[in-house]
Order: sequence, then C-alpha cells, then structure tokens
Amino acid sequence: MSDYPWRARAEALAGTQPSLSALIAFTRGFDPTLRLRAAWGNRYDQRVAWLNDKVDDMRAIGADFPGTQEEVLLCMAHLVASAPYLGLPEESVRWQLESLLNELVAQG
Repeated sequence: MSDYPWRARAEALAGTQPSLSALIAFTRGFDPTLRLRAAWGNRYDQRVAWLNDKVDDMRAIGADFPGTQEEVLLCMAHLVASAPYLGLPEESVRWQLESLLNELVAQG
C-alpha cells in the first residue's frame, strides 16, 4: 500500500468514468500548488508551463508524462483553475482530468 494520501481515492475513481464534479473534488482535495510554488520559487511559472506542454504531448502523440505524481496532481489543479477562463467545454475538461487521473494511477 502506498503512503500517498490520494492513492486510494485515485484508484477508486480510475476506470469508473467519474463525473466532472468528482474529478474536481479529488483535484481540490489533493492540490499541491502551494507546496510546489514554495519549493520552486521563481521557477514555478516556467515549470508549470513546461509540464502543461508535456500534458499536451501526452494527449496528442501518446508521449509519456515526464513528471512526478505530484506534478500530475499540479497539472490537474492548474486545469481546474484555468478551464473556466479558457472557455473549455466541460466534457473536454472532464476527459483531460480523467486522462491525468489515469496517468497518476499508472505511475504508481
């Protein structure tokens, strides 16, 4: 059993076609943004942009996600925070969050 607090919840959600609200609740419950912002300091914005580019690569060409599990959670949190401002359709956001959730579980 993993010592990651999100592990059991992620495994329970994965493969169930979770609703957008369930994915958002999971993401908000395990959001590492404050910790990583403090740890990365002035490199935070650059690292988030790089990670989000890698998420795009993962979806577009099936590339492996090069980040850690905590960075997958960060990408999920960034998507939840930015999606309303980007005008992304809810189903697209749900699918992207589910893809990241599956990546999170697969890395375990």
